[in-house]
Amino acid sequence: MELIISILFFALAGTVCIQLFAKAHMLDGKTAAENGAIVKCEDFCEIYYGVLDDNPEVKDRMAAMAKVTGATVNDANDLIIYYDEKFNACDADVATYYLLFRDLGLDEATGLYSGYAKVLYDDPAKQDTIYELTVSKHVPNVLQ
Repeated sequence: MELIISILFFALAGTVCIQLFAKAHMLDGKTAAENGAIVKCEDFCEIYYGVLDDNPEVKDRMAAMAKVTGATVNDANDLIIYYDEKFNACDADVATYYLLFRDLGLDEATGLYSGYAKVLYDDPAKQDTIYELTVSKHVPNVLQ
């Protein structure tokens, strides 16, 4: 009887350990995706800062950003670039994630140019946003 209780105790302990390792692995994958998304969003926002001064028109800004990043510009003047599971740029048919950058243009009330970048899963079943970053920049003398 004592032997059976010991075996059951260790079987239960083993089950708990396996569940902990499985949850840790899932959490590690989610953290890696979030870290990659943060880096890519920050990169695009920094590039946006850089192209604002020389490109007052949305189409010009998006073309300049596309040239630097290798992204494509869609009909709505959004930049889209696809990434694999390790956040390397890839084709749309093998992508795990994609980044969407939208230029919101100039807010004449505040004098701020703004836009946002967000990384999403490239899976119709889970269109969750992994990370989103909004960027704003004041360009002096733009409203004069």
